[in-house]
Amino acid sequence: PEKDKGKPEVEKKRRARLSTLRNYLMLRSLVDEPHMVWVDSDIAEFGPGIVQAMLGHAEEREDVGLLTAHCTINHPEDDYDRKAWSLDREAPGIMGPVAEKDFEQAESRLQNTRHQVEELIKNTGDTDLIPLDSVGGTILYIRSKLVHRGVSFPPFHVVGTTFGRDGWT
Repeated sequence: PEKDKGKPEVEKKRRARLSTLRNYLMLRSLVDEPHMVWVDSDIAEFGPGIVQAMLGHAEEREDVGLLTAHCTINHPEDDYDRKAWSLDREAPGIMGPVAEKDFEQAESRLQNTRHQVEELIKNTGDTDLIPLDSVGGTILYIRSKLVHRGVSFPPFHVVGTTFGRDGWT
């Protein structure tokens, strides 16, 4: 039910199902297309030429294999995609293994040191590319050869994953 959307226990299951379905659709439908674009069903409007701009970036630069765009709710300052962010790699304790007993502290450190897209794009133009460590799925371009090499939507929380435990985000 819509009232349960956002609850952690419900979101984890919902996102796992969406990831599994996306992976199934990618592997079943992708033949020789060079590009694919995913758009969440709740996206109501695109800026003019957004998909063409994504394709253009990918065709101009071989190092561009996955792109997302800044998505807003009601106005440009209202960031909708909270899953798109970049780590502060200089922050202590962010990179490297985390002991089981330190998971809670590591999750808090990650939450406090990552930078959301709305912060990262300040003083940039509409055609600038900003490197990210995580993307959501609001609108997502993927170079198809990456899928053939194994890129997929993980059906579990990746950050903080160990052999015995799912991650926290």
